[in-house]
Amino acid sequence: MIGKLQIIVLNTVKYGDSGIVIQCYSDVYGRSSIYLRGTGKNKNYRNYLHRLNILDVEVFEKGDKMPLLKEMSPIRNLDSIRTNIHKNAIAIFICELLLKGIKEIEANEELYKFIKLSVNALEECGKGSANFPAYFLVHFCDISGFKPFDNYRKEQYLFDIASASYIDPLNLAIQNKNKISNNNTSLKKSNNSETILSQVHSQMLHNLLNTPITELDSIISNGETRYEFTKKMLEYLSHHLGLALELKSLDILHEINSDNLY
Repeated sequence: MIGKLQIIVLNTVKYGDSGIVIQCYSDVYGRSSIYLRGTGKNKNYRNYLHRLNILDVEVFEKGDKMPLLKEMSPIRNLDSIRTNIHKNAIAIFICELLLKGIKEIEANEELYKFIKLSVNALEECGKGSANFPAYFLVHFCDISGFKPFDNYRKEQYLFDIASASYIDPLNLAIQNKNKISNNNTSLKKSNNSETILSQVHSQMLHNLLNTPITELDSIISNGETRYEFTKKMLEYLSHHLGLALELKSLDILHEINSDNLY
């Protein structure tokens, strides 16, 4: 049976002498894999199968076997993502996050639309692209069902990973004091202190939750702040998913984009 669908390429893995398995997210199947046979005869496949490319495809489906790719065509040229070293590093980070962070196999129309919108926004993004990975991660948490509660205000400005909300540092200090008193030691750290984001990172989260994807250049940050913030948000997502998300691409992303002020 021939089926038509749209996919977003996440990764490719060589299979056999000339075949390739395309790991992707599709509008019909959700997270899935498609087999491309005989790539030596497909001169355009390398250009088509770069990370985050969006393709209209026809596949041959047979029972429980992996769908076989018959035809593919890109819906637009993503030259900036493919050729710009900074955006290419962002694409690698996003794809690794999706491959490791999406656990449901079924299709999710809202998630597919979010990824597709993000890909198009990254292609068009100028200044502010260095903030894009952090933005994508924050809103991926939202679409995954773990949206940070933005109850930020003047006296409630520290974000707590465990409660997924902002807290008053004065109340935190009182809680810690009580715990220290109960433990009868001034050296023991409060267990929840490790789940609290710094004031700088808490402010950045608030900004990312309230800034349109087209205005990321309005968020001024440096490479180290973005790197540490992204690590904290991965801890946040790991905490609520119940698994440890370790992305190898984060260090590469930091190295390439560290000098970018936006």
